[in-house]
Amino acid sequence: PIGVYRNTVGRPGRLLMANEAISKMFGYETPEQFMQSNVSDLYVDPDEMESYSEQLLAQGNVNAVMLRLKKKDGSPFWASVTARAVYDDQGKIKYFEGIIEDITERKRAEEALRVSEEKYRSLVETTSDWIWEVDKKCTYTYCSPKAKDLLGYKPEELIGKTPFDLMPSEEAMRVSDIFQRAILLQTAFDSIENINLHKNGSHVVMETSGVPIFSVKGQFSGYRGIDRDI
Repeated sequence: PIGVYRNTVGRPGRLLMANEAISKMFGYETPEQFMQSNVSDLYVDPDEMESYSEQLLAQGNVNAVMLRLKKKDGSPFWASVTARAVYDDQGKIKYFEGIIEDITERKRAEEALRVSEEKYRSLVETTSDWIWEVDKKCTYTYCSPKAKDLLGYKPEELIGKTPFDLMPSEEAMRVSDIFQRAILLQTAFDSIENINLHKNGSHVVMETSGVPIFSVKGQFSGYRGIDRDI
């Protein structure tokens, strides 16, 4: 699936060599048909071409540069281009040669992931519940901003602490036993009422629910959950 090409220096740029993969990538039936195109006509944005060309001329090579190119029918696609300048005996550039990979699907997946993460972050940061994550030792690895409203602590002040550090001693022992049983079985827990100490010393009664987190290899790595002020 990797396109291979060679082209002359300067505008509009003439193709000297192309493999079948690159011709198919740009929507041509044969490499010979593709090679009739001008290099400058393959870019969506002429300014992007200028910037890329200047970089290649200055450095002599580029690695995995992302460019917006266009097919024969004008439809755009994202490409990753790695190229180098080839010099003659006098040190002048004879031509450029390189490889091109169509990364459109990867870019779409990255954009979908970005949008998903943005939605998740917005939901987490605006919900009235405190959302958190702990590791296998019940140490906070993530705390949403709501912790400040509920307990008076900034999220970064809680990273590295455990939920039991925020409770009176007897309450900490009681809730810790519940957590340890859940960890042993790696099961979810729901609506555990517990007393917490606000930063100002006052008591806050919370309702805690959580689900286990597993790595891609299926290994237990902690819990993700919510606390609600009741």
